[in-house]
Amino acid sequence: MDATNYRIDFAALCAKYKLGAITGVPEPVGGGFLHRMYKVVTDRAEYAVKALNPGIMQRSKAMGNMIFAEKVATKALAQGINALPAMLDGDNNCMYEAGGQYYLVFPWREGKSLPAGTVDLDSAAKIGAVLADLHTADFAELLAELPEETFIPPAVDWEAYAGRPMQRPMEYSDKLAGGYTRLQQYGQLASAAAQSLQYERVISHRDLDPKNVLWTAGRQPLLIDWESAGAVHPMQELVEVALYWSGFEAGNPS
Repeated sequence: MDATNYRIDFAALCAKYKLGAITGVPEPVGGGFLHRMYKVVTDRAEYAVKALNPGIMQRSKAMGNMIFAEKVATKALAQGINALPAMLDGDNNCMYEAGGQYYLVFPWREGKSLPAGTVDLDSAAKIGAVLADLHTADFAELLAELPEETFIPPAVDWEAYAGRPMQRPMEYSDKLAGGYTRLQQYGQLASAAAQSLQYERVISHRDLDPKNVLWTAGRQPLLIDWESAGAVHPMQELVEVALYWSGFEAGNPS
């Protein structure tokens, strides 16, 4: 991501959308893997501004996926789920643009995600209740917007992935080259499983791990980073979320 050509101009952003005059210097906020997040303070309010990765936004479906995800977050909030959707501009668009750079803008909310190893029974139980609320919420209108092919994950060309490190070479090249056939088989099994699960789907967050939950005053969970939101089988997501909040790490279950 370091090589991505960001053109961040917070002053232009704030002026264009009448967010107020910036006071101080925007502060980077840690935790983002694909995009860059900043705290921006103006004479009107405090904002969390997500500068979207230009490389990702060039993908053909990225813009539509982002907009759809924010629709999910907005509808979740309207149904009583403690979600943080992006703010809408004067034309009711969630996508902000200034100087060719795209942004999502959020009201600043105080809260912290739980560090690894600090998840307890109380927090896990609260996340379970939130997940139940998500799976019983009325997203029928949004579910109808999704084309059928979004329910089946695309096949991964593991042979091509195995060839790349062989050209370098990487220290794991031999292991990957020797194992990609099994990975192809696992991928086929996953695709077959997805086929059997596609007829019982709900709309949900789909990335509900500890880094995407802020704990506000009174230890209430606030769901952030909705960009993966979409259709999922409820039992599939239940298993994933249970693993996330059990402290499980690949190769090192706790």
